[in-house]
Amino acid sequence: MGPESQEFKVYCNMETRETCVRRDNKTREISHTEGNGTYWLSGMRVNLKDLFNLTTEQVMWLQQHAVSARQTIKYHCFNSVPFPKYNVSASVKLLTWNEAVIGPYPTDKTPFFYSVPTATDLCKEGDMEWKSSVIELQTTNTFRLPIIDLWIGDIRDGDQRMYLESTELCFG
Repeated sequence: MGPESQEFKVYCNMETRETCVRRDNKTREISHTEGNGTYWLSGMRVNLKDLFNLTTEQVMWLQQHAVSARQTIKYHCFNSVPFPKYNVSASVKLLTWNEAVIGPYPTDKTPFFYSVPTATDLCKEGDMEWKSSVIELQTTNTFRLPIIDLWIGDIRDGDQRMYLESTELCFG
């Protein structure tokens, strides 16, 4: 599927009538002590575009041929919390394909936001074992996805580590 000169493999979800890209890719593990305070993953030389192994042209082809898009990202955590309930300002921020910064709630700047379903939100402060939380996004503006960067705001003393795993990117 895709531009004639750049075909790529997709999964067709017949139940939801979506074209999905699934890759078994992960970012490298990041230790929060590597940075000085909060940071964007791109500042740590992590390129989220690599998670799906798609060219810009391939992503744009999917965006142009769809009326909706959704993405799920798994945030693997070791004493790191993507969505701290006690300090929402420290929640991860996501940079969309069209360069809007979004958080877990709509704002004056953008009505678009992500969600972390309670059943999949297993990352807890002080939890010194690997867990994960699932970040979900859904939109009718297909040019918002995929996510191209992620800001880490939960910086505390102690051993904090994380990495991201691509789960699914779908266009319907």
